[in-house]
Amino acid sequence: MCVRLPDAVRTVGRSAFYQCVSLEIVRGSNVSVIEDGAFLGCTNLQCVVFPKVVTVGSNVFSNCSNLAGVEMPELRKTGNNVFDRCTALKSIDFPKLEYVNRSLFFKCDGLEFVHLPSARRVESDAFTMCSSLRDLYILAVEYVDGILSCTSLTSLDLQNAKELGNLGFGGTPLEYLVLSSSGDIICGEYTFANTLPAFDSGSGNR
Repeated sequence: MCVRLPDAVRTVGRSAFYQCVSLEIVRGSNVSVIEDGAFLGCTNLQCVVFPKVVTVGSNVFSNCSNLAGVEMPELRKTGNNVFDRCTALKSIDFPKLEYVNRSLFFKCDGLEFVHLPSARRVESDAFTMCSSLRDLYILAVEYVDGILSCTSLTSLDLQNAKELGNLGFGGTPLEYLVLSSSGDIICGEYTFANTLPAFDSGSGNR
């Protein structure tokens, strides 16, 4: 089933399509806000197109296990666990998102490519157990945590990072990590547990 929301709809309310398992495609040309759990458990949802969405709440697409296409180019703010266990997702491009909240992509084990050029913070478990993640672009990030057990991620550029959180990269087999060549960096507890990358200062010096 494909749902095209009327142009008059600006907000998709809390749990509006909760567990609508026949839903496959949703389009909303003028929607700017999607509230908590709006599409939670829509296990056959494959594609969402919201060109004007700015804010989405928590658990909006949690357990949408067939969700493969997400178009939200204006997204700036999210709640937690938005794409939790969206195992069919392959790539994400949110050019305006500034905060990657807790468990945002938790256990998205099909996710391979993520482009978040405006992200300043990556919170706990944001990418935990994204086992297929190979390309993570978060160059502007200042605080990073929650890149645990990303078993395909081997390199990362964090040259603007000022703080690395507790357990930040545990179990992720980083071979090469770029950090700032100037200023102090705060490193949390167990940040590199079970991984030992080669460090680069951003100037090509390891």
